[in-house]
Amino acid sequence: MFTEPTPRLTERVDWRLSGQVGLDQAPGHATSPNPEAFHSVGSRWTFGDGLAVSTTLQSPFVVNVGDEAEADAEGIYVVFVRSGAWRLTENGQTFGFRAGEAGFISPTRPVLGQNLSVSTLTTISLPRETISQIGADVPSGVGGFRLSGLRDPSLSFILGVTAAAGETPIPAAPAAALIGQLITGLFLEHQGYRMDSGSVTSGLWARGQALIAAQSGDSDLTPTAIAAQLNVSVRHLQRAYAATGQTLAEAIRARRLDRAVVEITGTHRSFSEIAGRTGFATVAELRRALVAVHSVTARDLRSAGRVPQNEGTGIR
Repeated sequence: MFTEPTPRLTERVDWRLSGQVGLDQAPGHATSPNPEAFHSVGSRWTFGDGLAVSTTLQSPFVVNVGDEAEADAEGIYVVFVRSGAWRLTENGQTFGFRAGEAGFISPTRPVLGQNLSVSTLTTISLPRETISQIGADVPSGVGGFRLSGLRDPSLSFILGVTAAAGETPIPAAPAAALIGQLITGLFLEHQGYRMDSGSVTSGLWARGQALIAAQSGDSDLTPTAIAAQLNVSVRHLQRAYAATGQTLAEAIRARRLDRAVVEITGTHRSFSEIAGRTGFATVAELRRALVAVHSVTARDLRSAGRVPQNEGTGIR
């Protein structure tokens, strides 16, 4: 009998470094104006195939990649500054980044990084090949992206994925593919690539779906909240969804129902717990959604122990 291989799951490692000992253990050649006060606290999620996401809170310090640049030449680092300020210098050229901004490091020579204050960073590391295969050219050295601040949809989605993976390991391959595509999109925009109007609409829908997939478990997720994260009006976002024959509210409900159906048929959790875990404000709301979409009650669905066939799961 053929058995499908078990999908590789995300892995998480946490760290806490402090003082001179912590500096000695930090990657690269790190120094600090106050070694005894140095601290670095963070988590790293690996998704396989060389892609990883790290979130770090750290005090001021300086790191010189130095001789490691040649070894890292095939790797790309995209850094989102969520608080504080950073400065990157390569070959005499300096780029400064503050909260809400992002830059990239594509090292072919030594890069000097200066953390100017207590900062929080989210860093994505991935192979250069991941981006080039999708069709973007990766410039060497250091540079910055034009973002819409801390609510930028790329950052929002990546934080949503790591939050989901923080609760329980998730399949690594599809998450890595989506993150790779998002980062490639940043490089394409950096190179001046502009999509036609149809592609823009399709891309807006895809980003909306990415946020729904990452945040549907939050009962406060609404069309207005998604539009705010994408920095567009609700009406503009609704037009992107109109082309699919599904409203934005219906897309949110469909995703919540997908998760709820899996929980109802595959676990012994109470309906109240399932409603809370999947983003429904109340059990009554979950029951109404099941009846409206699948014409089945939660109790009958659990008794049947199968996914309803009349409407499908609503996954897009």
